[in-house]
Amino acid sequence: MDRAPGRQGNLRDIRLRPAWGGVFALLLAATLAASLSAAGGCGWFRWRALARTHVDLLERTGRDAADAYVAPGGALGPGDIERLRYPLERAREFALTSRRRFGDADWLVRFDALLAAYADLSDWLDRARTQPVTDAEREQARARTARLLETASSARTALDEPAS
Repeated sequence: MDRAPGRQGNLRDIRLRPAWGGVFALLLAATLAASLSAAGGCGWFRWRALARTHVDLLERTGRDAADAYVAPGGALGPGDIERLRYPLERAREFALTSRRRFGDADWLVRFDALLAAYADLSDWLDRARTQPVTDAEREQARARTARLLETASSARTALDEPAS
């Protein structure tokens, strides 16, 4: 019985399709399982990067504002205070969302301490900017900035610890 050349190729393709289909299904299932199992870990890495960004921004913004205040002839206006407060608002929203996901994780407790130090510095700068800058105010700015830097370092250390 003679078969047409094209017909034989189709039969071979038909026999291979179930085998390739099975391999494809197995690879797809394995990839999906790996993706789903890694999703929790990837989410933590993304969350950690976002938290670090907030820590870095709060640290830099607070330090720059305090440096501007204590600099000779330095002054802060109402617009400067608003620019100082915006990162705090965003970081507080991030902390609220994080608390729902991570509860009272160590990094989040330290992040909250950073938020408190930043809020303290920005509120103090807002009050102090309307007064003449004296040596006592400069020392207050340095002390509050030191607290901000210390809490930022603590939060960063906690974020560098492995996820539990």
